[in-house]
Amino acid sequence: MKAFTVECPGRCVAGIAVQGSAIVMGLRPMDHRPVSIPLDPRSVVVDGRLFEAPGRGALVLLRDHAGAYGSWYLRAAHPDERWDAMVATESIPNALDRILAAERVRARFPAKAPVGWYEFARGALVDGEVGTRPRVDVYGYLEEGAAVEIRRRGRLDGTPPALRVECRQGEVIVSDPRSLALARRQHRMAASF
Repeated sequence: MKAFTVECPGRCVAGIAVQGSAIVMGLRPMDHRPVSIPLDPRSVVVDGRLFEAPGRGALVLLRDHAGAYGSWYLRAAHPDERWDAMVATESIPNALDRILAAERVRARFPAKAPVGWYEFARGALVDGEVGTRPRVDVYGYLEEGAAVEIRRRGRLDGTPPALRVECRQGEVIVSDPRSLALARRQHRMAASF
């Protein structure tokens, strides 16, 4: 299986940085002890980056995805129908009707725990500036065909609030599900004219 690093905001890079024969993740958030994950001796490491390990699926290191003064978490990937319905609610002119329609969509497609994602380690790194929050990185395994969403909060400065991360044929693909839903809506509207 291949290894990937997903950096903020949604940039996917082949390989995961290693130090010696381990992936170093900073400190555990609960007890502030160093977190390092030893590599399988059969792993392929080139120039200080893990590129392959035995198995199917993909190894993924998710770098901190929080916006300024924000947070992030993983959830099961929503189907395209949910994203299409949410984009459709944005065109409702009345604010109260728009909010009620969005809540009906959220009730029909509730957030669920990720399926096909197995978290191995979570580490926090502090930049050293006083008052800055720690950067939280998550390392895990994504099964072949599985997909998760990174839900981001905070000041995002024009970057997407949700990112879809999926494993297809051993490759990790990162996309913005809202942008894809907008493109599908525009295509349908253009085709109807």
